[in-house]
Amino acid sequence: MKASQFTRWIAQLSSLSPEQREQLKACLSAPGSLAQDMIATPSSCPHCQSSELQPWGSNGGLPRYRCKF
Repeated sequence: MKASQFTRWIAQLSSLSPEQREQLKACLSAPGSLAQDMIATPSSCPHCQSSELQPWGSNGGLPRYRCKF
C-alpha cells in the first residue's frame, strides 16, 4: 500500500463506532493475527520455505526480502 493510500485509510478510522474500534483493536493486538504476521519480518521463503532470506529493496516504504537461493 502506498503511503498516501495508508494516510487516507488512517483518516477514515475516526468514522468507526466505539464497538468497531474495539473490534479493530482486538484484531490488531491478538497474538498470531494477520496484522502481527504482516508486521514481522518473514521467517521463510513463501515459495521454497528456505530460512535464508536477504533484504531486497523496498516498495511503498516497506522492506522487501528475497530468498538467497
